[in-house]
This record gives sequence, C-alpha cells and structure tokens, in this order.
Amino acid sequence: MRDLNIGATVRIVTPPSGTPLDLGHGHTLEWRRIEGELHGAQINHAGKDGQPCRYGWIYFGEPAGWTLESEDPPTVSPSILCTACGDHGFIRDGRWVVA
Repeated sequence: MRDLNIGATVRIVTPPSGTPLDLGHGHTLEWRRIEGELHGAQINHAGKDGQPCRYGWIYFGEPAGWTLESEDPPTVSPSILCTACGDHGFIRDGRWVVA
C-alpha cells in the first residue's frame, strides 16, 4: 500500500447523488482528486471477516501501475488485488468483475 503524502489537499469526488458509485458484488468506488486532477480511487469492500476493509486505494499512472481506461463508465486495468484481505477483481464498464 502506498501512502499519499505529498502535502496536497485530497478531495473526495462522488456521483451527483452524494453516494459512492455502486460497482456491484459489495464494492463501491470513490474517485480521488488532488487539486482538481484525478489521481486514483478508493474501492470500498468487505474483508474476509465481513467488516469494511481499509486497504482499497489505487493510484493512476507511474509508479502505481494502474491505468484509467475510462472514467465514465469506470474501467481500470490491470486487475486490483487487496493485499490485506485477498479480494481480487477488475473494474470493467462500471462493474466489479470477480477475478
């Protein structure tokens, strides 16, 4: 897990309804912007114990390795593996696809 510690203000950007985007399969997405520029996302999901897992951050571009193929509908590559709980899948066309 990489720490975002660059001294900038992080603003959570969610859909107009004010709620995170539902990806299905118990996953939601919240975009992360720094000074207006999209830098990553929080993937909210439950861990193996059923409690919310706190390790669902992904960052776009180097050195993180994830590519934002589309913001609407969200599509990200490669797959996302949560090293804390083992959750693994893809975000394709705004949906969570279990790996």
